[in-house]
Amino acid sequence: GINAEYGEGYNMNFYLNKYFISFLIVVQIGLIVTVFLYSQSTIEHLAIQVKQLSNSVSNIRVRRGNVAGIPKPEPNTTEYQSRFKVREIPDTRDGPCLEMAYDEDLPKASIIIPFHNETAWILSRTINSILNKTPPQYLEEIIIIDDLDPQNLDMIVKIDPKVKVIHNGKREGLIRSKIIGAAEAKGSVLIFLEGHCECNVGWIEPLLQVIKDDPKAIAIPLVDVIMDSDYKYQKSGLSRGGFGTDLVFKWIDLTEEDKRNY
Repeated sequence: GINAEYGEGYNMNFYLNKYFISFLIVVQIGLIVTVFLYSQSTIEHLAIQVKQLSNSVSNIRVRRGNVAGIPKPEPNTTEYQSRFKVREIPDTRDGPCLEMAYDEDLPKASIIIPFHNETAWILSRTINSILNKTPPQYLEEIIIIDDLDPQNLDMIVKIDPKVKVIHNGKREGLIRSKIIGAAEAKGSVLIFLEGHCECNVGWIEPLLQVIKDDPKAIAIPLVDVIMDSDYKYQKSGLSRGGFGTDLVFKWIDLTEEDKRNY
């Protein structure tokens, strides 16, 4: 009897396992179908997002001659020439800066500007401001690193004999482009600028003086602001450069004590 009961129980377990396995197979098939349908929906959703992103990028590329919606001026017009050339900006140096004296035998600098997709007339104004606000005895050269920018740079090369353009054979990115420029530089000091800035009166002397006094130093200037909405030049308050806990560079306002010792 024990053997019979064991046998019947075994047979029942066998049938239960068989049905259970069949149930699992059906559930698995259902899950696969669900995942497939969800994946199809997700892929369609991602495709829509990619298309929207592509359209946004296309719109940005169409507007690459604009800044904050301001139309690019037509060539050979008074407006174009006024933006192309150096404009008059206020001397924003504070009293102590105006009183400082610098050595006359400061080292020569190579200014390196890597760029990609930079508006041509803004880049031109950056270069012109360097040439106009930098004493020639302190300027060895201006090296423009073209990181596969699609525009014609003939107008850039013709600005001044000190302007040199290096064309990257492929997209190198910001840091590698800077390294490429540094390798070609002849000046004793390397200064890295962006393609959309303007140099003010007496901008380079304090930097070169710091380097001359301590060749291992890294000098960082105080940076004023050019408003992206209307290009207005705005003075910045006294501040110092520093890093947050996220290691991102930021400007830190000076304390009252710092200002007294400035």
